[in-house]
Amino acid sequence: MRHTWRVSTRQATRPPRARDDRTVVGLLSSSVALRQTVVWVVLLIAALQFAGPVQALIAQQRQTQNLRAEVAQRQSAVQDLRERKARLKDPNYIKALARARLHFVMPGETAYIVLDAPTDTGDSIPLDTNVTAAAAQAPWWVTVHAVMSQSSAVGEP
Repeated sequence: MRHTWRVSTRQATRPPRARDDRTVVGLLSSSVALRQTVVWVVLLIAALQFAGPVQALIAQQRQTQNLRAEVAQRQSAVQDLRERKARLKDPNYIKALARARLHFVMPGETAYIVLDAPTDTGDSIPLDTNVTAAAAQAPWWVTVHAVMSQSSAVGEP
């Protein structure tokens, strides 16, 4: 026996399906998710809108703090200058400055200046003026040989 297949030209019509609970819950959950997404997007936009002014506020606070520190430093410098001005009105302080800086002496005193005194400034003239910068950078044995040669030449008649 052979089966013959018949194709029906009628469309199958289904009766309208009643909404079951799963579909209603699915619709409610999707609308709640949509609302949550909209709320989060609005909050994100609001946060981005406030980020610029908040950053500017923080920068201004830092700048204000730096300026206050600078003002305090300058006020300290002004106070030091006022104290120095007050000291300069004292005649004994002026005499001490004149002695120390200008090498002044009082009438009847004798001033002595020692020329070979060691100095801490480092700008003193070397004893041997024949030494050049190139010789100063030469290896140590060359410098020793040059000094020995000069000292033996001085001792010869």
